[in-house]
Amino acid sequence: MSLPSFLGPLMPLSKFLPPVSSFSEASPIGGAGANQLTFSMQKQQRDKWCWAATTSSVSIYFDASSQWSQCAIAMTCLGESCCITPAPCDIPYVLDVPLSQTNNLQGSAIAAPDDRADLQAQIDNGAPVCCHIAWAGGGGHFVTVSGYDWSTDDVIVDDPLYGPDPARVPYNTFVNSYRGSGTWDWSYHTQA
Repeated sequence: MSLPSFLGPLMPLSKFLPPVSSFSEASPIGGAGANQLTFSMQKQQRDKWCWAATTSSVSIYFDASSQWSQCAIAMTCLGESCCITPAPCDIPYVLDVPLSQTNNLQGSAIAAPDDRADLQAQIDNGAPVCCHIAWAGGGGHFVTVSGYDWSTDDVIVDDPLYGPDPARVPYNTFVNSYRGSGTWDWSYHTQA
């Protein structure tokens, strides 16, 4: 299976990502126009396993007894013994295939960012939204949005590179310049 062009070649993330301190840590939100799911993002266990960490985290969010670990997801998708020798499996990959394997993909991937209303509808229905971020210099990264606070126009972003603590990011910044050079270009709606 060939990989889509947005997945390769990868540049080191440190080239594109400003220090974590550039975003504020998410704090509890409430009131009209705000909602945050009790979603917990795993830190990715390998350099390029943002897709596996995101899928495993979504699976466990919907089913606390889920057996879909990052290496089990990688092994299922790549057909390799990733739990025994993970290094050969440390490659970029798509997100719709593993989310389908865990039965957590609702519909098909959407080649656009969700607008505020769509994002809010998904989160208000208890479903985190997975997102592909395309880096200006090439390559990509998967993250999840688990909340919003429209009083400050922020979304709550769970990033497996930094997990488990989510960050508040202004919606327009997340869509157009996440971590300085990232553009939200694909959306993945999730389901139990």
